[in-house]
Amino acid sequence: MPAPYTAQHRLTRLAFGSDIKLVTDPTAPAAPNTAIAAIEFDSGAETEVLDLGRDLGGLGTYSHFIDNTRENRVLCRPSGRFKPSVTEWSHWLEYLMNGTPTGTSPKTFPLGTVSKWRHWAYDRTDRTYTLTNVLTGSFEITAEAGGEVILGWNGFGLRYADDGVFPASPTAAYLGNRFLMGDAAVTIGATNLVLCQRIRLSVDYAVNAERFYASFQTATPMKTDHVIRLELVLPLREHADLYEAGAGDTGVAVTITFTYGAKVLQIVCPAVRTPAPPPRSAAGDPEILLPWNGQCFNATGVTTPNSELSIILTP
Repeated sequence: MPAPYTAQHRLTRLAFGSDIKLVTDPTAPAAPNTAIAAIEFDSGAETEVLDLGRDLGGLGTYSHFIDNTRENRVLCRPSGRFKPSVTEWSHWLEYLMNGTPTGTSPKTFPLGTVSKWRHWAYDRTDRTYTLTNVLTGSFEITAEAGGEVILGWNGFGLRYADDGVFPASPTAAYLGNRFLMGDAAVTIGATNLVLCQRIRLSVDYAVNAERFYASFQTATPMKTDHVIRLELVLPLREHADLYEAGAGDTGVAVTITFTYGAKVLQIVCPAVRTPAPPPRSAAGDPEILLPWNGQCFNATGVTTPNSELSIILTP
């Protein structure tokens, strides 16, 4: 009989490097040294198998032979869902927003044009893997009544290895306070304290990660755009006046502030352009809810680029 298992093979540790570099910077980012917690994590690491005999006739059989296969492109597309602590947000935000932060407390994280990247490591009980040169492809921040603020993240990297070393005594950034939906205060235009059941902010950088040339590994993935969307669910009874707010060409400013004691996470969108949303209702619903969904733009007359969104953290 086989020996009894001493431990199940599962994700036990996750870390990334805190020293972030631009993808155009020839200097490698720091090795993973900051432990983070995850609700779920998918390494997205795989190697394609190419059948070199797939279109060859004359064999007199339908069979595909193993000697006509080769390992082909290496893919590295990690993703995950997280409930960041305040300390984790301080490590995440520059990586998510790609801009150069200013200030200390509060610290402002603006959008940037050029992606930033870092190394990752994850431990599966008895084996450690590494992902190198990983940038943010898209992310979303969500919160719903009665729950925590959750970060969803998708990335693209250059390579992975199954012979990595997990950092010794990494900084445990996952320890500390977390923000809740109950901490949220929402302002839309001149309307303060908007009642909100659900929040979803999504940023898609339209990354071109299919840059395979004369190599099995992709060239550095490139950020080509950013499309930012904000989705709120509001009770129509209290906010019928917001039914058409933002439907004009100039949009409307939106600020979402999560406050826990002296710790603050603030999302600022200067011009959210929404169509007049159709209220949603069905027989038996407790109330009519307004799905207030739109895209974030630069405010009218603003010539500063990348001002569709900024995030401010007071740790």
